[in-house]
Amino acid sequence: MSTTPKVAFWLPSFEMTGLQTSTIRVAQTLTQQGVLVDLVVCHNKGPSSRMVKDPVRVVDLKQSSGHLGRGLLRVLRYVFRERPTAICACSGSGYLLAALVRLIGAKTQVWIWELSTKQYRELAKVIETRGKGLSWSRVAWRSIVRPIYGMGQRAFMGTTSGVITNSRAVADELRENSFATQRKIRVIYNACISDKSVKIPNKQRTWPMKIGNVALIVNVGRLSVVKDLDVLLRAFRVLRNERPAYLTIVGDGPQESQLAKLREDLALSDDVQLSGFKDDPFADLQFADLFVLSSRTEPFGNVLVEAMAAGLPVVSTDCTGPREILDIGRYGPLVPVGDHLALAAAMAQVLDNPPDRDVLRMRAMDFHADKIAAQYRDAFGI
Repeated sequence: MSTTPKVAFWLPSFEMTGLQTSTIRVAQTLTQQGVLVDLVVCHNKGPSSRMVKDPVRVVDLKQSSGHLGRGLLRVLRYVFRERPTAICACSGSGYLLAALVRLIGAKTQVWIWELSTKQYRELAKVIETRGKGLSWSRVAWRSIVRPIYGMGQRAFMGTTSGVITNSRAVADELRENSFATQRKIRVIYNACISDKSVKIPNKQRTWPMKIGNVALIVNVGRLSVVKDLDVLLRAFRVLRNERPAYLTIVGDGPQESQLAKLREDLALSDDVQLSGFKDDPFADLQFADLFVLSSRTEPFGNVLVEAMAAGLPVVSTDCTGPREILDIGRYGPLVPVGDHLALAAAMAQVLDNPPDRDVLRMRAMDFHADKIAAQYRDAFGI
């Protein structure tokens, strides 16, 4: 019988989100350290699947969607068959999995990811239901299923091996709600970069212009309400009135048409590029002068670290995760959420007095996959 430790990570899909990309980086690094790693995925679709390389194994549950609850019994069968040393699962279904694993007597450690604050979850809930009617299934989810998940979290906390959060803010919230004891909580930040990601690619700049003293500003993320990109456009309009500047927004999402219209309304069609989704925005980051994050709330903020790894100065709204990444403003200004004038002023300040880029790169190394994988190994005891 093999004594090589095996770790599993249960993911809904391969969407390009912080959880998926961080987990894949950790998985690849663990395999380099002699650990067997399985990515157990409900719905084997999504752009981040291209990041997965051998010897990481993908276990496809072959569901029609990434709904974790529907894959619960299939994951339980996987644990019973494969007996991994540890498995990480998202909040909600993960607690039920922990209870069932204990029920069948498996010795697998079950760790739960709690990766968002109450503020983020409530905002996401509002966005999810905006413009949608209350169908019978939605009513059932709100009134029956969701409360059951909530009760399950508290009832089955004792069956878990522990809870992993990607910020101290989430950990503090759990402790304040008496949700988990100090012993149960591990703060492990996202693995935002690897050796491959910090190498400057041999590419030509993808910016449409670099003329004279034009300040090149970039934002990367999903075009959704939570990213508050209308505030970024209004802030950029103020900045553009004061100096030559160009903004590119890398990403796609439901807000694309609204942002395109606002760009026209603000007379910024020649100064703002909506460049769409890119697997690797690093080529844009390395040639920019400033990265700006305008989110209403952000559980962590991988893109901030990726920008700093490129030596790029950053400005962010003061929204949970970025506060910790930037060490309360030490590595870049934090401005109030929704305040486009404050955001514009901070952008101008950094452009006029940019920080030492080597200091930013060194800070980004705190979120390197090697360090984060070591913290997971310490948690699992392998």
